Amino acid sequence: MGGKGVGERTWKQLKQLHWLLPYGEIKCIDCRFQLLKPTATPCKKYDDLVDAEDASQAEYFNVQYAEMFQVLGEGTGIANFSYKNINKVYDVHRELIHGMVDKQPSWVFKYWPQYNNRSTMDIVTELRTIRMITKFNSTEKARVMALLRLRNNLQHDGTALALMYAMGVGNDLMIPYASALIMEIYKDGNDHTVEYVIIACSTFRPSPHSLQSPSRSCCSKYEQALTKTLPYKAVA
Repeated sequence: MGGKGVGERTWKQLKQLHWLLPYGEIKCIDCRFQLLKPTATPCKKYDDLVDAEDASQAEYFNVQYAEMFQVLGEGTGIANFSYKNINKVYDVHRELIHGMVDKQPSWVFKYWPQYNNRSTMDIVTELRTIRMITKFNSTEKARVMALLRLRNNLQHDGTALALMYAMGVGNDLMIPYASALIMEIYKDGNDHTVEYVIIACSTFRPSPHSLQSPSRSCCSKYEQALTKTLPYKAVA
């Protein structure tokens, strides 16, 4: 890591920080050139990592929540409802947030004594969170899915989660609506160093997270490493 930050710490420094993550090389060639939405880029190595973990989770949760899944199958019309169908019913959560409650089916509000008296949507939200976090909860997975350039900004929850886990500040929670990731950036000579990532949203107080070594390194080194593998060079 560079020395102590000097000079003004202003947001204009963000414009000078071309590259996003302090890692030397993107190993998945299929993902290397995707800048705006890397989470939609096919990558077999990444898919294999996620699928293996997802399958292990499915084996466990299909047994644990067998009774609820049977009710969900009957209520939604999804045959053989299982852990891997959770994403299909999670959108009900968004409807509830916006007050669309009057015409919801009865299973949405059902409470389950055998599952610590939680509601269906409480459990669905938990399982959806687990599935989402599984996509990014290791440095190897996160570095493939994160944006390569900070200046292209974080446009959705997937790229934000990837950024957090790649920088070692993931908190195993979904990205809330209207949230922001604020980086504390220091300049030392010609290098820029990210010290903290502050997570702020409408549902909890802003929370600063100190970056863990070796993630805490000068971003210019990352740019130099990438220019050896990418067919173009960063420009201001």
